[in-house]
Amino acid sequence: MVRKNKQEIIYMILSVFIALILWVYVMGEQNPTQARLIEGIPVYFINLDALEQNNLTILPNQKFTVNLQISGRAMDVYKVKAEDFRVEADMSGFLKKGYNNIPVEVKTVPKGVKVVYDKGNPYIRVKVDGLIEKTVPVNSIIAGNLKEGYAYSMPVLKPNEILIRGPETYVFKASNALVNIDVTNRDNDLSASLPIKIVDSYGDNVQYINYEPKYVDVSLPIKKSKDVDVIIRTKGELPDSKILNYISSKTPKITILGDESLIDRINSIETEPIDLSKIYTSIFKEVPLIIPEGIYTKENKKSITVDISVENKIEKNLTVDLILENGKDEFNYSLSKNSVILTIYGAESVVNSINSNDISAIIDVAEKEEGEITLPIKINLPRDIKLKKISQETVLVKITKK
Repeated sequence: MVRKNKQEIIYMILSVFIALILWVYVMGEQNPTQARLIEGIPVYFINLDALEQNNLTILPNQKFTVNLQISGRAMDVYKVKAEDFRVEADMSGFLKKGYNNIPVEVKTVPKGVKVVYDKGNPYIRVKVDGLIEKTVPVNSIIAGNLKEGYAYSMPVLKPNEILIRGPETYVFKASNALVNIDVTNRDNDLSASLPIKIVDSYGDNVQYINYEPKYVDVSLPIKKSKDVDVIIRTKGELPDSKILNYISSKTPKITILGDESLIDRINSIETEPIDLSKIYTSIFKEVPLIIPEGIYTKENKKSITVDISVENKIEKNLTVDLILENGKDEFNYSLSKNSVILTIYGAESVVNSINSNDISAIIDVAEKEEGEITLPIKINLPRDIKLKKISQETVLVKITKK
């Protein structure tokens, strides 16, 4: 049984060997014609300048290859590789935005084989986009922490805008050029040439765009810093028909930068005076700061927004009862008048909310004895209300024993 199995194995090996000899003979002596499909042959573009002259460009991330059916002697066919071919696409023809079917031409074919065009000349599908350019601003992002007690002003970027060029799909996305500035542990001015990148409105990189320059010169003042008060100055008076409710700013303090000897002498920064005579309504007004020579402000702040609230000034007449204070139980008090008429004025919203009960008219009879005496009337007004006129400033008081 074992002997029989060994014989079968020997016969199988001999059969394979004989078949191989026969195949070599056929291929070597007969070398029959064979066909084969070559896949993934790269396509080379020519006359790309014609695209650019028509403000067009090929969109990136496209793969351009063709498959070619070839025939020839078997030994030639089976040693051919895709890179042995030269296939070209001429871009000088009529093209438009969007997809274009571009015929390809086989320029180089390996020796011993030929291309079989059983389905007509091959072509590739190319997506073309408009080629445009635009100017974008150069912005900066400052990262890192300075040494304690120091601050930076706004950086100076040169150039502060650049020209970008590329497929409109990508150029439209581009919002600005961005330079990253690292100020970690610095305590002196920064001056450097730093690389830029093109980003969209979300800060994400935009690729496939050409731009020059690739670097910008950055100058960033870094100085000793100090927080000081901002004082709002005014001049003149509001028109007679107006009254000032308040004047304020959301920037009560500001960070100044400079040599230590300079900032030690500065405790506040004033605004340029606001001319109240030209204020007729409530406004938010941008007011310049008066920055001393040699002093910077953080982020190069040169002004603050001031909130000026004004209202119409109105008058109102009110009748207010007189009130005796500090009287003695053993006396009777009789007044020549029991009330006075007051003319008050102020902001319309405040005056309209006031009534007689909000005002007191006081007659103080402390230490006064029997008889008749003329006493002053003391008026107590609510906040933000002023007295323009009173019907009488004194009253005759008759004091008698009970």
